[in-house]
Amino acid sequence: MNFGGNIYDDSGSPVSGASVKALQTGSDTQVGSTVTTDSNGRWDFTGIAEDRYDIEITKGTSVRRIKWSDEISLQQLDARNNT
Repeated sequence: MNFGGNIYDDSGSPVSGASVKALQTGSDTQVGSTVTTDSNGRWDFTGIAEDRYDIEITKGTSVRRIKWSDEISLQQLDARNNT
């Protein structure tokens, strides 16, 4: 399965250099490799098994987790915060 998204700050600017992990739902077990957002804030996972995943985004000391149970579409993920 391939899926990805873009990360923006509160002003709408792309966040580059953020680390993004796919985690088994409800756990801290990582699936696949950590990916890094590009200069457009884009991240993509390729070749992981089709399943439900939580997504963890880290930039500096800021960590955000988007849980599968939040019922978001992982085809387009827009996570904004103040960093």
